[in-house]
Amino acid sequence: MSDDTENIFIIGFDILPSHSPKSKKAPKFACVVMRDGVILNEHQEISRGALLKLTREISPKWLCTDNIFEIVPDSKSLFRLVDRIPTETRIVQVTGVPPRQIALKILARRYSINVKGKPDALQSARIAAQLVSMGVGHSLECYSEQSEIKISRGKKPGRGGQSANRFRRRIHSEIQQMTRFIESQLKEADIDYDIDIRKSDFGYSSARLVTNATLPIIRSLVETKKSGDWKVLISPVRK
Repeated sequence: MSDDTENIFIIGFDILPSHSPKSKKAPKFACVVMRDGVILNEHQEISRGALLKLTREISPKWLCTDNIFEIVPDSKSLFRLVDRIPTETRIVQVTGVPPRQIALKILARRYSINVKGKPDALQSARIAAQLVSMGVGHSLECYSEQSEIKISRGKKPGRGGQSANRFRRRIHSEIQQMTRFIESQLKEADIDYDIDIRKSDFGYSSARLVTNATLPIIRSLVETKKSGDWKVLISPVRK
């Protein structure tokens, strides 16, 4: 993990003893919030939902732990977890790449972090955040370097009649115009893309563009629109 770790938020977490993401009982965690190497907040017991809500509120650069499968039961669930946190947040397993992980306590000593005995959940969360602030850990990359843009109808027209046809004509025409505008922005920025269009009698009913550019680049060119008669949604493409 080589990204600059200064002037950013980090959330470190660890599951509480006798808790498991595979259990029917909702697991609880301990977590810390760090910025510039300083612990700002500590939570001795927090639910998974509250932890994810905190992550969405703070939008940390790193969400880190010693074992990612303490918050998700399997690899498939990892994608659902990623969908619930900000796209800018990266998940880090500080103990390294499976199956060559290094125990948290050994890493702590290697990087001169004081540990006495077996660390509890809150101490483990703190150690994880400290290690990430030093650039230690393996970032779990769930997304590729591509981004997806979807332009589609936001509201459904009525069941029939002239007013419904006018509405459909206007919306499909606007979706076509927006799609062409986005294409022009991508071409001007010299970004390659693939496009899939659903045509209608009045224009486009929807369009999907997959670009060879990262999310921050696309967001600097195209504005998200989540409400109204039609919408524009931007998201990273899964690996």
